Amino acid sequence: MGLTPQREAAVVAPAASGILDPRTGRPVSGTWRTASVAAASCVAANTASTAALVLGPSAAPWLRSRGLPARLVAQGGAVTTVGGWPDPPVGGG
Repeated sequence: MGLTPQREAAVVAPAASGILDPRTGRPVSGTWRTASVAAASCVAANTASTAALVLGPSAAPWLRSRGLPARLVAQGGAVTTVGGWPDPPVGGG
């Protein structure tokens, strides 16, 4: 019986979560509306998605350097994907 590695994903939205920027002690408000990250565990995915919200514009290179697939949605709705995060199906689904 073989084991297939699983990846877990976490989606974090700053407005709903009350995430604080440890550099300022203030709530995160900025670049990303949501950050979705796939990682080896739920804890790793949640940690990386939270860090992405705090890092703001530096999130994509930070995630890329760690080999973490991610989907970042900007405040205005623009989507940035990192590290092989799949494109949405043709037709917008």
